[in-house]
Amino acid sequence: MATLRLLLPLSVAAGIGFFDDFPAFHVRPPSNWINDPNGPFRDPVTGMVHLWMQYNPHGADWGSMSWYHTVSRDYVHWQRLGPTEALTFNPAKYPYASGGFYSGSVTLVNGSVPVILYTCVSSKGQVQCAAWPKDPGDPLLYEWQEDPKNPIISEFPEHVVSSTTFRDPTTALWDKKRQRYLAFMGASLLREDPYQPQTATVVGYSGDAAFKDWKFDSVIFEDRYVPLGMFECPDLFELPGGVWVLKVSTMVVTVDYYRLGVFDWDTRKFLPNGSAVPLDYGDHYYASKS
Repeated sequence: MATLRLLLPLSVAAGIGFFDDFPAFHVRPPSNWINDPNGPFRDPVTGMVHLWMQYNPHGADWGSMSWYHTVSRDYVHWQRLGPTEALTFNPAKYPYASGGFYSGSVTLVNGSVPVILYTCVSSKGQVQCAAWPKDPGDPLLYEWQEDPKNPIISEFPEHVVSSTTFRDPTTALWDKKRQRYLAFMGASLLREDPYQPQTATVVGYSGDAAFKDWKFDSVIFEDRYVPLGMFECPDLFELPGGVWVLKVSTMVVTVDYYRLGVFDWDTRKFLPNGSAVPLDYGDHYYASKS
């Protein structure tokens, strides 16, 4: 199977597909539904670029959400590896994800071992889970295994975060001062006053140096004037010169916005400078991923 995978790379740039209209530069599986890009990262050891996407292994409509894996060395020619088994819809095997495997990110733990942090959904709501490579030395990172403690983030501060609007973890940042990882999720803040609207927010959770022992840390940003009262698919990263970027996806209007500002490591708050700016002025640019 491994030999077959290596012998049959698919060149997207060359337009190799199954019909004339198959996209030449847009990465996708041969068939079936896809949406959000998930977990893009470049392996610092092998130079291989990894990209997953939300995928329905059973048809062309949204449902049975899973992760589909592709790899590249140049961002142009892509090899399809197919659904990642540890993140493929299978309620009997993964009851904590009986509602599917949703968007997430990859963090290089200790700068070397890639770990996928993602949202899994069941009848208990939305929680965060993790998967680790079975063989970190495999340049394709083809096989992954669930974290034995899944879900690794399932506790919510009382009256703070809703379990039905809590998803899409970011790549974790390393807090040098506290020696802990910080990952951020889109969420809604619950208010005691029922006449107040739910507030769209980005919340932070911290984990130890082993990427374990996660606990609620802070509300880093909130906005009361967002449709449906939540953010999806947040990103937080620093640009050269100390400028920070917070990107969020807003439901209903399906637009991605970013704000420039600073991230205060002491309070774990994002302090914006100026208004939100659309990433794109088209009618459906959504769920982007850095």
